[in-house]
Amino acid sequence: MSDIKWSNFEWAVGPGARPSLVGAARRARIDAITWQRSESATSVRHEQAIRRSKKTRKADEEAKQQAIAAALADRARAEDEAAAAHVAMMEAEVEERNACVADIFDQIDGLLAATIDVDDFVDLEMLRRPVEQLPFDHSDLETSTPAFPSIPDPVEPICRTVEPPTGLIGKKKKLAAAIAAADADHAHAVKVWTVEMDDVRARRRMAEDEHVRLESVRIAELARERARHGVENDAHQVEVAAHNAALDLLIDGLSHGTAEAVQVYVRIVLANSVYPDGFHVDYDFEFDPTTAELRIRVLVPAPKEIPDIKEHQYDAITDEITTTLLSYQDQKNRYTQAVQQSVIRSLHEIFEADRRALIHRISLALGTQADDQNIHVSLVTVVTDRDAFNSIDLSASPPESILRRLGAVVSSDPHGLVAISSS
Repeated sequence: MSDIKWSNFEWAVGPGARPSLVGAARRARIDAITWQRSESATSVRHEQAIRRSKKTRKADEEAKQQAIAAALADRARAEDEAAAAHVAMMEAEVEERNACVADIFDQIDGLLAATIDVDDFVDLEMLRRPVEQLPFDHSDLETSTPAFPSIPDPVEPICRTVEPPTGLIGKKKKLAAAIAAADADHAHAVKVWTVEMDDVRARRRMAEDEHVRLESVRIAELARERARHGVENDAHQVEVAAHNAALDLLIDGLSHGTAEAVQVYVRIVLANSVYPDGFHVDYDFEFDPTTAELRIRVLVPAPKEIPDIKEHQYDAITDEITTTLLSYQDQKNRYTQAVQQSVIRSLHEIFEADRRALIHRISLALGTQADDQNIHVSLVTVVTDRDAFNSIDLSASPPESILRRLGAVVSSDPHGLVAISSS
């Protein structure tokens, strides 16, 4: 034990101290406990960090899954809304098409009813055109070119007033120097002002010259436009005068029952007869003043030109709009009715419009063109006088009965383009 030196323990307590074996052992024990405690706390923190990491990773994963689920739900909802909107659009399209079909059929089925309550008389005086001057369409040129905004003069400089100097010494010199400086400043300002005035005068001359130029252009253009307007107005007056002169001749001719005047008037009456879209009717006629008979030929559309769709439907499975066609019998009946009503309508409009009773009798032949051939197919012929026709109540009898009463010859199957006998 005597060989042990205290210096061997200086590392533990430091030089100059007086350690003992007991102190060294105590310090070693404390260090060991402290290390164990440190290691234990580190382990706890490590475990806690691991748990926190797992928890945050789980929360992050759950958030991502929720976001994906929400996005899928939004997408599904958006797709459902888009699909519903598409179906609504297609159904609206079907409704519009069906309404159009119904409107066309209502007009075709009501060819006669559409004119019974309408006065077909044409007051020719309503066709007279007023004799008036054409409006001048360049009235803006009649206003003088506005003057340019005035350019103000620059402010003319004024020599500043020199205040008398203060003090008792050198007052005269100071005053003379101040006056000289003021005069110099004023002279410089006057020089600058003179340059500015010259510039203003030059700008004013340029503005005046430009105004004169623009006014000259306006006057020249106004003269050209007035000349053009004068030519057009003269032509318009000639045209109106010719129109009214022709109208006077027509009115005079009707008063005498001339063939030309009657034919022109009938053409005006029939031009006013508006048929449905898709059912265009043409006429050709001739008036014989010796017999007071109007011979008229009426051309109606062929059966194939009449719509044959009954209705449209939307098929949600195929996402297509399909059509259902009218039965053959329905197509046949509608076309036959349209042919019969066209005959009666033409007779009614001509007799009613002829208030002078210039036309005593009408000989009418109605037909159409064969489907794929330029062959006229005669479907109805009828000859009737004014009194016989006017004795019939058109609104109380079906067209077939009216034609039978008039002794008309009618095709047995107009829809099948079966022509009437020529004998």
